[in-house]
Amino acid sequence: AAIEELNVIRTTAGENLCAMILADCAYNLQPLRGITQTYMYTNKSMPTRASYYVPRILQPLNDFLTKHSAHLAPDLKDSWSLCVASSMTDKYTTTPHTLTHTHTNDITTRFYEMVTELLDNLKRMEENLKRLPGKRGAAEDGQASDKQKILRQLTLDVEEYGRLLTNLNPQAAALANYANLRQHITNSS
Repeated sequence: AAIEELNVIRTTAGENLCAMILADCAYNLQPLRGITQTYMYTNKSMPTRASYYVPRILQPLNDFLTKHSAHLAPDLKDSWSLCVASSMTDKYTTTPHTLTHTHTNDITTRFYEMVTELLDNLKRMEENLKRLPGKRGAAEDGQASDKQKILRQLTLDVEEYGRLLTNLNPQAAALANYANLRQHITNSS
């Protein structure tokens, strides 16, 4: 009975901790929404590097793991870092090692959702522009279109995010939802 109670406490503490880390990581994704404004109707050149916010996405998890590495078993550290990039399919699992997986797993999924929202808005704006005379945002004289610049910025951001995932845990960038995120941007080109 005492061991079961300890497991429940461990599970609850893990869930709460993961929820806090997840909230901090998700907050760091907010600047993604500004990419459209950065390139739409501007004469900015084609982006060449990831956005400033990308290294901050995983910083709360990285800070936690660094600060508490002496107190975390290596397998738990690996589990926590892998959970950041995984899908929500394990949402209702209850083993201690997968609990972190179920709560912090949302970061890449959240990134995917925000990219989808941005791309959907971009598509609607392009459709509206086609109806207007002048068609601003279209490529002129061999210049890249606003959409091409936005997609390039998203590609650079997602590639950098994948590099950071790999630095955190070499298996993380191989997870399905990261591949889905990359493919989603590629398919939008």
